[in-house]
Amino acid sequence: MASPEAGQPSRLPQPSVLELYAMQQTNQRSGIRLSLNSELTESITLEKFPYHYCAVTGNVNLAAFLYLRQLQYSKGITVANFAADGKQGTTSWSKRVTLSPVDIANLAGHGPAAAVLSLILGRVPLLWSRDTHRLFPQHFKQHAKSLMETLLTVPFFTRLPGSARVQMVDILMTMLAQGTVWGSLSPDGDARVQPVAHSSG
Repeated sequence: MASPEAGQPSRLPQPSVLELYAMQQTNQRSGIRLSLNSELTESITLEKFPYHYCAVTGNVNLAAFLYLRQLQYSKGITVANFAADGKQGTTSWSKRVTLSPVDIANLAGHGPAAAVLSLILGRVPLLWSRDTHRLFPQHFKQHAKSLMETLLTVPFFTRLPGSARVQMVDILMTMLAQGTVWGSLSPDGDARVQPVAHSSG
């Protein structure tokens, strides 16, 4: 009598990522090569890393200004590289460890800057319009839907001419976007370049 397992495929091994790392070889020896990148020790300057500079200084208005000027989002700062020749030295690979402006803002303790830079990374427009509504975060769209539902219950609003209703909605949506999406920006904020503080130690 055949066993219940007869004819069934054998179970494939299911290693963890840590176990896969343990199988790697580099220069015919077990292990992974780690090298630190020179960018790890470079100063974060406005010229080379503009959005990272905004992150480390916490200057959200400068970040918004650069975004408004359509400055391309900064490439990540490469801090390290991992590499190996693969399992039994047959599949060479490498992996860069990079820090985005959002990462730098969090490292520097600037939560509002991290939030603003996340929006910039997501290409969320600074100004709301009917054409760009789809590009805004989901939480804003939910607020906008609730606002419209409320407006439709207000007699004053429903009695307005169509063009006046459109204008009022556009004004309210613009204000809503400024408050709920870009609330970290200050209308009278400072977008000037600020010195980066360095530890004396």
